[in-house]
Order: sequence, then C-alpha cells, then structure tokens
Amino acid sequence: MKKYIPWRFQSKTNLLNSCSNFIFRKVLNTPPIYCDPNSACCYCTVTCHRDVAIAILAIKSFLRFFNQISVEIQDDGSLTANDKSLFEKHIPGCRLHSRESTDKIIQPLISHDLFKARKKDPSMLKLIDSNILFNKKRIVADSDIIFMKKPDEIIDWLRIKKPTQSFYHEVNEANKLFANKINFINSQLGTNIQKLDYCSGLIGFNKSIPIDEIEKTFKCLSSISNVWGLEQNIFAFLLKEKSMKLPPQHYLAIIKETASDILREAKMIHFVGKFKHKQYLNCGNLVISELGNL
Repeated sequence: MKKYIPWRFQSKTNLLNSCSNFIFRKVLNTPPIYCDPNSACCYCTVTCHRDVAIAILAIKSFLRFFNQISVEIQDDGSLTANDKSLFEKHIPGCRLHSRESTDKIIQPLISHDLFKARKKDPSMLKLIDSNILFNKKRIVADSDIIFMKKPDEIIDWLRIKKPTQSFYHEVNEANKLFANKINFINSQLGTNIQKLDYCSGLIGFNKSIPIDEIEKTFKCLSSISNVWGLEQNIFAFLLKEKSMKLPPQHYLAIIKETASDILREAKMIHFVGKFKHKQYLNCGNLVISELGNL
C-alpha cells in the first residue's frame, strides 16, 4: 500500500525534507559570498531542486571561513533555471554542471553497468563525476552539512600546495551491510580495512581516482548490494587506507537524535536524514542568522 502513497506523505520526516526550500528560505536573504573560480582547489557538491536552499546554506557556511576555492555544483538533473540563478546570485563565480552535459562527457568513459548505476543513484555523481570533471585538490560535500565553526583542519589542508593525505569524517552504524562482508571484500580488492566508519558526506582528496579502480571496486560491492550507501562504501575501499580521520568530536555525522552538549564542540555537522533531527532546524537557523550579519 505504501508504494501508492507519494514519497513526501509517507512520513513526517519526508514531508519536512520535501519542504526544505521553504523551511530554510531565509538563507536567500543573506548576502552573497564570492568564491574563486581560478583556485587550485575546489568544493564539489551534487544537489537537486528540492535541496537548493540547504545546499546554499551548506556552501555559504563554509565559504564564510574560507572562500579562496572554486565551487562546482553538480546538477542531479532536477535543477531549474531559477535554481541555477539562485546559486549564481548567492555564490558568485560558482560553476554549474548540468546533468545533460555531464552525461555526454561521462558515458563514453565508463562501463554500461557503472553508467546505469549513476543514472539510478544521483549520489554516484559524487564518486564518478567529481573524479572525471575536476582534476585538482577537492572537497566533496553533501548538501545536508553545516559548518558551525571555522574548520581549521580542512583550511590548513587546502592551503598546503604539495600533495597531502586525503581525509574523511566518521560515521557509525551506516555501513552495516558491507561491514558484514568486510573480510570477503578485502580479499577481493587487496585492501585491509578493519572498520567501515567512513562517511563520504565530507571528504577531501588530492587527485582523481583512476576509473579502472572505481570500476573494479564498484563491480565487487555492487555484487553484494545496490542499496543506499554503495557510493560511500566504494569511496571507503578506495580511499580510507590513505586517509586521515577528521577529529570526530569536531566533525559529526548525526544519524540518531543526540544530546545538545555533543553539538557544542562541532565545527561541522552532517545531518544524515536532514529534518529527521530537530537540531538541523535550530543549527540551520543559527547559521543563517550569522550569515545575515556578514
């Protein structure tokens, strides 16, 4: 019966998430923050029509601390002309990559199965497109993150011109299906990962991952499951052993409701599930107020 009910009406959380542009509409009253399209590093994010306001909030929450970086916005295929104009207004200098144009670039470069997975799951654009389209030091970030305080570790990482260790932030209880098969996956890929605590909601790496490595890891993991989180776990098996973990007390991935005192030390919070968390509304409105005073 549930399949006949529109997604947004299936739960209170879905309804709130479908209205995120309205809920965080005040971010559109905040002043623009310029980025640097000529920078040697970039901030990449995949977003959709439903998440325009939260994506603008996420990006501006970072740029207020460090804007010597280009901003690359990847369209999942749902952005309207008005959506694109909002990004250009609020983040002058940003570049928008339409789904139509990137499909034409990407399709000849990857296997049929990987392109099919990319078409089905927009999160795969984070993995595939960010590696093919941008060949420089990059941050790859989700729309449902907020930088609450200056992310010193990330800014220091961006300022180092020579190649540096990749980074990720921790998440627990999100990768169970693949964690249960970790020994098998390690044996197939020649990795030695002991714990799948890798979250791709905010990661950084220096240079593009070779497509053949992505294909190999995709083939192995997709044979286990094509569930949500496939892209995240592909990233994990490709990058975790080469990456540093950001301090978990400062870079949080919130899956379940948590005490407010835990949030006080946070520099970045990844609200997995968005308005599933009441703190998302509170933290978002706080940062919108701070952006309004810039």
